[in-house]
Amino acid sequence: TASKHPNEITNAPASSANFGITANYERYSGSVSVQRQGQVSRKMSDLGTIDPMTGILLENTYSNPNSYPVYRPKKVEPWTNVNLRFEVKLYENIFLAFFASNALNGSQYLIQKGNNPFDYLRETRRFMIDLRASF
Repeated sequence: TASKHPNEITNAPASSANFGITANYERYSGSVSVQRQGQVSRKMSDLGTIDPMTGILLENTYSNPNSYPVYRPKKVEPWTNVNLRFEVKLYENIFLAFFASNALNGSQYLIQKGNNPFDYLRETRRFMIDLRASF
């Protein structure tokens, strides 16, 4: 009952990339990490009923307002996630750090397969202050 799309890779990002850099200078350190996910297309079978013999889409449930797929787009939009971390050494064994996750506060969806009412929404911007000591 699953059908492949004739022209596109489905249920996986068209492209993805990860990048990170860290730096240290005397008592300071910091890092930036970037994650990029390209557009994700759904399988034809996630859009409606598929003929199991031919793989042809028989009924497009996007046109039926009472069916689940109407709440999900046909494609999951691309997104970029940026994480920032800054740390300062206060004393010999005491560090204070600031961390920002999803610093750009963008919407980031991960595709959910099958006949489900929604895709996974990743967490929005989050800040954390970290005090670390070792003895």
